[in-house]
Amino acid sequence: ILSGPGVLWEATRSATPILLSCAFGAFVLTNAIIRDDDSEMTASRIMRIAALVLALGILPLTVFAAISMGTRVAQYGISPERIWGLVAIGFACAYGLAYVVALVRGRKAGWHDALRRANLHLAVVGCVLALIVALPVFDFGAISARNQIARLEEGRVSVEDFDYAALRWDFGEGGRKALRGMGTDATGDLAARVKEALAQKERPWSYREAPDDKAQRRENIRLEFSDPDLRRRATDAVLAAQWHCQAACVVLDLGEPEPGKRKLALIQGADAQIFTLDLTQPIGSEADSGLGLDREQGGERTQLKKDSNVEVRPYAGRQIYVDGKPMGEPFD
Repeated sequence: ILSGPGVLWEATRSATPILLSCAFGAFVLTNAIIRDDDSEMTASRIMRIAALVLALGILPLTVFAAISMGTRVAQYGISPERIWGLVAIGFACAYGLAYVVALVRGRKAGWHDALRRANLHLAVVGCVLALIVALPVFDFGAISARNQIARLEEGRVSVEDFDYAALRWDFGEGGRKALRGMGTDATGDLAARVKEALAQKERPWSYREAPDDKAQRRENIRLEFSDPDLRRRATDAVLAAQWHCQAACVVLDLGEPEPGKRKLALIQGADAQIFTLDLTQPIGSEADSGLGLDREQGGERTQLKKDSNVEVRPYAGRQIYVDGKPMGEPFD
């Protein structure tokens, strides 16, 4: 109350379900106290006051949940899950408002009966609402796909950060139809990413990263080569795992071990990871499984800094140097 909702938003990314759970708990406990009629209610004055306070608390909790969900939708757009969440929040807000109205109209003596009547009316409304949203006319996947594509076209989400897999797998047939429609007119990088998503045989399961976090990791990457195709492939391979490049990192080109292959090194912290990209595969198909860790053995560990000078020096083989100090074991 004193600090505002910002404290809650910063403390957790699950503000909406937490608030709705609290509101649901208040609803259950309120009805556990008031029962079906006054003869079954507890005689404890403290318990009755607690039920009154809980009933009054439902509306502010659900309003805060609505604000939380609205913030999430403004940031990341609509998805089928968020639409269902908005339906649930709207219904919960209706309960909170109805309880406040019942308490005001019932006044001191009759608020118990007013809440029971509100429960009956809201149960009927809930059944009607469930029937309406279950009708085929409401295709949440298609609605969500149109919203997400509009965000892409308006530049609110970049081509790199757009979730093509969600349209392919999570938004139903409406999402797949929208994705195929994107591929019809798309060119360049966008066309390649749409084609890759449509060609997927199974859902690429991974932790869903917030776009802002991924954008920050992208900014942390320093690529020590200029080839645009290789830069795109290397960036995709590194960003495939959320633990890469949380701080400054550098990617080096170590050459061509064989035709159609490219050996690269990812430097972050005190670790050097050597991995190979298959240039014969479509752009965007690189997976993190090819990254192999090569840790420095013994001695003082060299730490990469944001402004570190990173180079490959001749050796009886070759080895990575950071600020003039060798890192890891020779890779050739």
